[in-house]
Amino acid sequence: MGLRRALSRCWALACLASGWQRVPRPFHRATPLRAAFHAEGDLSGAFQLSGVWKLERQSDDAVEQVPIQPTNPSWSGDRWSDVVRELARKQRQQELLQLDAAGGWRSPPGASVELRGKWSMDGNAEVTLARFGRHGNHVTETWTGQYDSSANRVEGVVLEGASEPEYAGRFSLTPAFPSLQPVVKNNILRKNETQWRVADVAGEYTLEFQGDGSISAYDIRLLPNRTWTSVGLSATLAGSWNVFDSDVNLASGIDGTGPRLWLWLRRFGQTSSSGVHLSQDRLYLGRITGAAGDASKIRRVKGQVAVGWSTEPAFIGSFRLVPRHQ
Repeated sequence: MGLRRALSRCWALACLASGWQRVPRPFHRATPLRAAFHAEGDLSGAFQLSGVWKLERQSDDAVEQVPIQPTNPSWSGDRWSDVVRELARKQRQQELLQLDAAGGWRSPPGASVELRGKWSMDGNAEVTLARFGRHGNHVTETWTGQYDSSANRVEGVVLEGASEPEYAGRFSLTPAFPSLQPVVKNNILRKNETQWRVADVAGEYTLEFQGDGSISAYDIRLLPNRTWTSVGLSATLAGSWNVFDSDVNLASGIDGTGPRLWLWLRRFGQTSSSGVHLSQDRLYLGRITGAAGDASKIRRVKGQVAVGWSTEPAFIGSFRLVPRHQ
């Protein structure tokens, strides 16, 4: 208990000096939290990660810049220092991040580098952090990694760019105060979620998209054969769709069931868009919500829009699918 109090006191002094007010972490029970699934944040996947984390990034260039030849350590007055290790430490970018329970994250005020974005985890403990640019919610980097609950650590890769992401290095996340930030596992009761069928979802909708500095809305028709097309536009937007439980299978030839929907906006193929320029296919991934008072009717589908998912996905915005006749 004495160690925890000492760490808490040190953290409080650091926050006071920087002007940062820590978002209180909710009390966690010994038993797994039973909660509904959410798109982002603590309840988006297998574990809860809200808290203060130490981010360490290392690019490929940084690895090449570190000398390999051995050097002699020198005395700096109170400790031995190794020139190679010091250079490597500086080239590994280290920052503190605050992940909140709702799915947002940012660096503390006064930090040397201002970082912010959103985060989520899936049921397989894969963590995705999208870093926003300086202005707006334009995604400049996507960090995708695997959470190891036994080590309470996230390790993964950094991708630059939203439309055509390129590999930019690796990253890791470790708790800033491990004794104060234990592993917390979610028990997501997917069996209680409504299992929608294709026949339940097929119909006419308005598809609303919001990205960085762009908002669009147009009517579409989801057909029972799992294809879709736009309605009332001079050009044609089209593709395929299906409902699913946990795994997205774009090549499936059968009707799916589950609480989620994927919608593929295609440039090429038997069912594809025409009369409009698309630089990339888009994949809409959302959760289906039933109408209040009548769970058999759809209220909306809400989720994220990804590109480049065949390699490493980058999320470029959010969407809503709302029935046209409610």
